[in-house]
Amino acid sequence: MKSLVIKYWDEVGSKAVSKDNIKFQKNYWIDHFGDKTVSQATAYEAQKEFKASLLQRGLSASSVSKVIAAGRASSRLAWSKHELASMPPFTMLPVDEQDPMGKPINVSEAAKLTRIPRRDLCCHPKLLRGSYPPVKNRCFFGDTNKALAEKGNLVSALGLEPRTP
Repeated sequence: MKSLVIKYWDEVGSKAVSKDNIKFQKNYWIDHFGDKTVSQATAYEAQKEFKASLLQRGLSASSVSKVIAAGRASSRLAWSKHELASMPPFTMLPVDEQDPMGKPINVSEAAKLTRIPRRDLCCHPKLLRGSYPPVKNRCFFGDTNKALAEKGNLVSALGLEPRTP
């Protein structure tokens, strides 16, 4: 497992925007499993013990899942290059439903944001919804969700004209 995690770091993680986080995640895998094989490190009991040790270190459930995701990504890279015969199973920790981060915005504020001439901000749904973790029927509009319900779609609720690409 150690060689997979290091290879993933060398090929992908060290070049990523979040390389500092990926480096910590890589080190958690190496510190805990050392020279164990992929099958030993990904066995159900070993994964259960690994998650418990990460929680004992003070990591949140969300952070533990990100560490597990780094190991899964390492295995997926090796599997895609035919260095592993099969993709080992990984399970994340359940994360409780959370409120969206940030201040709720009203419809007029959202409409102003969509009129910014930057294409990447124009009507971007993640800008207007709580996107991590995904929460059903939750939106940054606060009490103005009624406008969305009445108009039927975001473009109409914001008073915009539909655009054609």
